[in-house]
Amino acid sequence: MNEWGKYGNVVFTLTTTDPQVRIARNENAYWSYIGTDILSIPRGQPTMMLGGFTSQTSDATFMRVVPHETGHTIGCPHEHLRKELVEEIRIKKQCPY
Repeated sequence: MNEWGKYGNVVFTLTTTDPQVRIARNENAYWSYIGTDILSIPRGQPTMMLGGFTSQTSDATFMRVVPHETGHTIGCPHEHLRKELVEEIRIKKQCPY
């Protein structure tokens, strides 16, 4: 998660006292709320899910998924959801649905 510190003023610290980012592993899924949306999630509920990892998960997958979900936590949406990209490359016009 702290790889993001290379690109911005971001530091994650393990804490049990009122954490903003709460990671769960109880689903076979990977997801994260986007940016400040994590602040509206009630305490006791996760803001990020990293439950798809097993002892068979490759290091490459781990090193791809954790930074990806962390990017969402710090406010980065998927590129296909950014309005300026959708308009610029005309995804909507090319999409059949």
